[in-house]
Amino acid sequence: MKHRKTEPALDRLLGGIPPDASIVVYGPPGCGKSRLCLRWASLLGPSAVLSREMGPVELARTLSTCGARSDRLMVAPSVEVAAASVRRGLVVSVVVDSVQRLGPGELPQVLGAARAGVWWLISHVNAAGRAKGTTDASHDCSAVLSVSPAEPGRARVTIEKTRLGGASGLSELFDLAPEAPQKKAASKPVRGRQR
Repeated sequence: MKHRKTEPALDRLLGGIPPDASIVVYGPPGCGKSRLCLRWASLLGPSAVLSREMGPVELARTLSTCGARSDRLMVAPSVEVAAASVRRGLVVSVVVDSVQRLGPGELPQVLGAARAGVWWLISHVNAAGRAKGTTDASHDCSAVLSVSPAEPGRARVTIEKTRLGGASGLSELFDLAPEAPQKKAASKPVRGRQR
């Protein structure tokens, strides 16, 4: 099974991501969970975003500042559309923001669909500082990552559990607003002046 690469710091933590991973990413409000997951998903390839946290304007603003390749992200209006997009090969990953905002019966749908494609399951933090409402997801997932604020503009991501590379307790710092990767432009031949 070929592991996909995202960005160097996440690859050091997890050793790349297999094409059928489900990853719970949790942390306190405003620590950068959504920004990081959107960026990581866009680096994997075409991805769907099932956002119950942000409206279209806020999502567009976040995409423009988080280093994501917005040309690789599409909004999915439902779990069914996101899952169908993965099955049809239209996207390689799905960002679910957030698990707590899913409707009745949608978490089991997500967990069933997460057997194909990479699913980023964003979660809030409960009073004990753990991923809130993701017991089923955390048990069956490929990795659980906690995100915490670090110095301004950065977040610390720590592996809480993994079936991928890396080990529990490892952490890396991530910039929350790096330069967005650029699409590779087709090179044009340069012609010199003719005399």
